[in-house]
Amino acid sequence: MEYKLKFSANINTFNGCADRYVLDGYGPRRSTEELIQAAAGIPGLSGVELVGKWHVNDDNLTAIRSQVRDAGLKVTCVTPDIWASAKWGKVPFLRMIRRSGKMRWRP
Repeated sequence: MEYKLKFSANINTFNGCADRYVLDGYGPRRSTEELIQAAAGIPGLSGVELVGKWHVNDDNLTAIRSQVRDAGLKVTCVTPDIWASAKWGKVPFLRMIRRSGKMRWRP
């Protein structure tokens, strides 16, 4: 049995990177639509990974869905932007306890 490999990339890959040395970035900053179009130009790439709150949110969900579909791609992952939230800053992300058969977060 042969499998056809599929590849996806986080669309931030196609953006101008910024870091603590060059806060404005090493290249031009692109809109989410421009990032999707850049990803669509990569041969063999079939999917894109988005970051919630950065690329997709409640207000633009329908538009982003259409842009990705029209570019011939699929969304393979939406990473929630929780690493920059103070709520998660002092507890391990996966600290959970089991009570009465249900998993729940333990603050």
